[in-house]
Amino acid sequence: MSAYSDGLKSTYKRITSNSYNDIRWAKIYKLTPEGFKAKIQRIKGVIAFDKMPWAYKNEKHWITVAPYLIQKAYASEILSSDDKSMMLSLSAKNQTFTSKNYTPGQLYKCVILEKETEGMLVEAGLDSRFKNGSQYGQVILSDFWNQHDFTLAKVGDEITLCFLEHLEDGILAMCQPSKYTHWYRHKPHNLIGNTIPVTVHKEGTETLLKGYDHFNSELHMDNILHEKVSMQQLELYFQNLNDKEVISCLVSDIDHSTHQLSLLLTPEALTQLDN
Repeated sequence: MSAYSDGLKSTYKRITSNSYNDIRWAKIYKLTPEGFKAKIQRIKGVIAFDKMPWAYKNEKHWITVAPYLIQKAYASEILSSDDKSMMLSLSAKNQTFTSKNYTPGQLYKCVILEKETEGMLVEAGLDSRFKNGSQYGQVILSDFWNQHDFTLAKVGDEITLCFLEHLEDGILAMCQPSKYTHWYRHKPHNLIGNTIPVTVHKEGTETLLKGYDHFNSELHMDNILHEKVSMQQLELYFQNLNDKEVISCLVSDIDHSTHQLSLLLTPEALTQLDN
C-alpha cells in the first residue's frame, strides 16, 4: 500500500471521527447533475443542490452560477460516509454569511439567471463573488434605457445593473445604469402636479418638447379642459412656438416605459389664448 493511500485513509478516519472538532471546509471542484463534488482535505464528497448554503427557485440557476463557485469552500457537516470508497455525503446548509448593504443608485455586477419577454431575473451575489451568499435581483424591460441591449442579453451573461429598491419579497429592483442616469436620478415622479419649464426644440417640421431641457415630453392638448379655448387655438399655439423658447407646463403624468412626461398647458397660458 502506498504512502499516498495510507495518508488518505488516515485523513478520512480523522475527519469522520466524532472527536474531530475543526471546521470541515468543503472545497467545490465540479458540477454534477444533482449537485457539486467537493473535497475536505483531499477526501471526496458530494453536496446536493438542496444541501448548498442557499436555495434557488429553479435548479437550473445552479448550472448558471456553477463556474463562479468552483474552488469556493464552505463549512460543511458529514451526513454519511462510505468507508470502502471513502466518499462523503455533505451538507453546507449551516454556512453563514454577513449581509450585504445595497445602496440606491450604486452599480452591482450580476449574472442573468432567467430571461422572459418582459424582464429578467439576475443573481446579484456575483458582485461580492458570493462572499455574502445569494441575492436575487430583477430588471423589467422598461427599466432598460436602450431596449436593444435587453434583446441581446442572454442567460449566463454578466451584466452591471443599478440598484433601485428592495421589493416586498426581498428581491432587488434594478435597472440599466443609463436608465438611472437619465431618468430615476432626476426623480421624475416628484414632478407630477408641478409646473415646470419646458424647452421647445424645432427639428425641421417636427417640434420636440423637453421638460427641464432634459425629459422628453408630450403636450396633450386633447385632454385640456377649457371651455373658452378651441382646439384650433391650441394647435395654432403649438405650431407658433419658436425654437429654444421656454414655456411653462403642468406635469400630469409620467411614463416609465417611454421615459416621457405628459404635459398640460397651465391655466395662465390658457388665459392668454383667450385674448
